[in-house]
Amino acid sequence: ILHFRSCPVHGERVGLDFMTIEKLTEATESVLADINRVNNQLHAGRVGTLAELRALLADEYNTMVVAKDGEKIVGIATLYVFQKIGKRGAYIEDVVVDNAYRGQGLGEKLVREVISVAREKRTDSVYLTSRPVHAVAHKLYTKVGFDIKETTVFTMKL
Repeated sequence: ILHFRSCPVHGERVGLDFMTIEKLTEATESVLADINRVNNQLHAGRVGTLAELRALLADEYNTMVVAKDGEKIVGIATLYVFQKIGKRGAYIEDVVVDNAYRGQGLGEKLVREVISVAREKRTDSVYLTSRPVHAVAHKLYTKVGFDIKETTVFTMKL
């Protein structure tokens, strides 16, 4: 668990308590409500269920890291580890910080923490994707060591 004191954002008094970055270990209705609130700022209309959150946390290959202001979750990032023949990798998904808390370095702290977890789980590499409209996030990802990979992503709705 990382503890730090947050600073004011855009003249607002935000986050005066100690902020923490920690692995999420418990799935409750209030935790789910916070995650849905934050996640909706990246994926409008996406609503997770308590069963989905419990399944995610129960899987040893998944780790959700959260930024908390007191007990309130204000940022999330999730690591999914996968095993291939001869290689173990990981994906980082849904890195998002509550709009009121952006600009304080929480996104960087979340990403660095999930990278640390990936190292603990002995992965060879970490992948993430990001839409072109998220230029600020792209700067963060290159700052922490990611390289842009020339590729084409395919998707299929089932």
